[in-house]
Amino acid sequence: MDMPILNVRLHSISDLKKSPRKIVDQVQDGKPTYILTNSTPQAVIIAAATFDKMVRKLRAYETMADNQKVAERVERYETGKTKLVNYEELTGHKLDESLYDPSDDGWE
Repeated sequence: MDMPILNVRLHSISDLKKSPRKIVDQVQDGKPTYILTNSTPQAVIIAAATFDKMVRKLRAYETMADNQKVAERVERYETGKTKLVNYEELTGHKLDESLYDPSDDGWE
């Protein structure tokens, strides 16, 4: 396994068992703490604020990627490089309307 990124702390699982409060307090400066078992990273502890920031960034990147995909599909459609097809044309089967809920489009 690759070594952890620089500027982190390393603690054994025994350290965590002995003084969990100390380890939790240490991560408040933004540096993650890797918990090791037999010198192998098993977990990472980070501050809640750091985690929240990471999740917000990840969601923003996912939204940007989704928007890019939509823009590419619209561009392909508008330039005639692709066409819209219905379910039956795509699969060769009729759509079971009873299973389709138009209010659940998967976007939220």
